[in-house]
Amino acid sequence: MFRSESLYAYPIGPTTLEPGDRLTKLLFEQQSHYRTVYHWEAEDANNPVEEFLRIHNDAKKPWTGGVVTVAKTGIPLAQTDMPFTAPAHDADLTIGKAPDIITDKDVQETKAEPLPAVNKQPVRIRLTELTRMSATNTKDEPVILEIVLTLPGDVTAADAKIEKLPRRFGDLNQKVHLTWTLQLAPGEQKRITVTNTYIR
Repeated sequence: MFRSESLYAYPIGPTTLEPGDRLTKLLFEQQSHYRTVYHWEAEDANNPVEEFLRIHNDAKKPWTGGVVTVAKTGIPLAQTDMPFTAPAHDADLTIGKAPDIITDKDVQETKAEPLPAVNKQPVRIRLTELTRMSATNTKDEPVILEIVLTLPGDVTAADAKIEKLPRRFGDLNQKVHLTWTLQLAPGEQKRITVTNTYIR
């Protein structure tokens, strides 16, 4: 592999192809750590849970992007996109949807306070919402489930990794990105609650 600016190339030497021939060549081989992760984008309650293979790049060179085939004991499981992955970083390879991880989400408004009008601006309301989510593992094996959600305003949540996103000009509320990582045993259900207060 060599690099020219942002372009990576794999020299393979002289190759002759007859009309209709197709070339398949192993560019490199590498042992890597990986784990299976289930992922739910909970912005929309109807979003399905997806199964990922999270593979760690232990090499000193990046993995360039392309199409990758995932196989287990010689049986193809999926063909998906391989993202560009820098050394010491992870690549998430999408295997498919996981309908046997059942999720549910409900949002309830718990408080609404009108704010005083200022300089003839429209009347604003300070809202407080309670979001309840649940996840049930109907598989006969334990799973790791990531739940991600972005909410506006001041957020209170237990056991979540909380990241405040950059505030854009004109935004009334800061947005907060939350990530929960749940260990679910076979048949186990876990529940999450999160409260956020924002101005609308």
